[in-house]
Amino acid sequence: MMQPPPPPPQPPSSGGYGNDLASAISNLAQSLSSTSSSTSSDSSSSSSDSSADSALTSDFQNLLTAMGASSSTSSSDTTSELQQFLTTLASNLQQQGSGAASGLFVSTTA
Repeated sequence: MMQPPPPPPQPPSSGGYGNDLASAISNLAQSLSSTSSSTSSDSSSSSSDSSADSALTSDFQNLLTAMGASSSTSSSDTTSELQQFLTTLASNLQQQGSGAASGLFVSTTA
């Protein structure tokens, strides 16, 4: 006798991909906040996290500059602007639910 096929996976109870993405973005904003307010002293993981945060902040500054913003802002100002951007993005995704992520991505293949 053949076995019946397994049931389809259950959708996440958190509202789908939008909330997962919102949580990830919110966590990233919080990690920037904790990195900028803490002193880097002990572990290598905090060093690599700090390096990744610095790279993200630098890339964000490059994006702002490319869009015409002044490039004379300090690193702490850029980090603060990035935190605000990420916090707002996460909040918007959480408010709009699982369908919110559908318009965020653009296919670049022909």
